[in-house]
Amino acid sequence: MRQWRNAGGVGMAFAALLVWVAAGVAAAFAAVGALNAHPGIALLASAILGLIAAAGGLVLFWVLASEIDFWRRGYRVRMVDRRLYLRWRLGPQLCVYEERTDDGAIRALQFTRVIIGDGYPAPSEIHLPLDDAWDTEVDLWARGRRSEIVERISNLSHSKAQVPGLPPNN
Repeated sequence: MRQWRNAGGVGMAFAALLVWVAAGVAAAFAAVGALNAHPGIALLASAILGLIAAAGGLVLFWVLASEIDFWRRGYRVRMVDRRLYLRWRLGPQLCVYEERTDDGAIRALQFTRVIIGDGYPAPSEIHLPLDDAWDTEVDLWARGRRSEIVERISNLSHSKAQVPGLPPNN
């Protein structure tokens, strides 16, 4: 099992956010100071550096917010292939439900989320073992917890997610 505390977590994301924003501010001030003789170029350079720092800060904020949500809730759903986060496509996506234990370990359950249409949140189907096969197909920690795990996955996938074998809009 992977350890959540060793995976970076909230502290690493927060530190990266602070360093990125501080470096952006320092670079913008350095550009203005170095180009005092050319105020137009200095303004343009500081604006470009400010936009780069803001964009990077926004991305790092999303990472930090995701880590805080995981720490607060104790569970999350994420795509297995992190390269696909920003690439939209219809069809099946391999995802994982993860929960953090009291000792910091992460338990995971892989499933498939099939995006079936456009929109936000995207309408999708969640493919998990059916109720009668659940206890034989999942790890020991997830046995007897199908309804709880399905509810959590559905909530994190928003209300348009459908789980075959359950009533619509569970």
